[in-house]
Amino acid sequence: MKIKNILTTVGVAGALGSTILTGCGAKEETTLSDTNVEEENISYDAFSQTISEVINVNRNEINQLDGHLGYQPVAISLESYGKVISSLDNGCIYFVNNQDVVANSNDFGKGVVQEEVINDGEFLPYQHILLVPVGKIDSNFYENTTYPYHDGYQIMGADTITYGKVVCFHDETYLLYANTETVKCTNYTVEDGKTRSTEFGVPVEKKKVLEKEQ
Repeated sequence: MKIKNILTTVGVAGALGSTILTGCGAKEETTLSDTNVEEENISYDAFSQTISEVINVNRNEINQLDGHLGYQPVAISLESYGKVISSLDNGCIYFVNNQDVVANSNDFGKGVVQEEVINDGEFLPYQHILLVPVGKIDSNFYENTTYPYHDGYQIMGADTITYGKVVCFHDETYLLYANTETVKCTNYTVEDGKTRSTEFGVPVEKKKVLEKEQ
């Protein structure tokens, strides 16, 4: 693995408060002093940066999770909860960079490869990420199980939400799907510049380039 450090000096005027996520745990608040701060940029070769991101999950629903250009999801981890059952749970999604990127420490970077242009309702590979409930684990925990297949998508991970203060009870099992091909969704919305759809898309056929016979 080849990692290059690139130092950039950033001037900070006055005291600046910032929030930093530490792994998948609680948020820590830090303050930068009234000095010049060296912000470290790191160049990562493909598949050499693994990074986690905190997520909120609506239970018993299909959740679309944000993707990051230059990265693909590799795993999901959902937190268990105690005596009180809520409709919203926390967790983490884990990514690895699938192309060379330049990133700040503990942050997603920018790819060095130019991305292709897509049409409305389309998602580039690994940018349509769906967390899908597939039933209670109690019903198939001791059996081999085949899970739903969707053309153009791959299961990247799975986890189960559990609850109970003393005795652990299993609740919904979730599968993490991501598109491995460019897909197009029929029903979608655009929110803050991001395309949203909780439906699986269909692979976009690549246009064949015809070569003239010489």
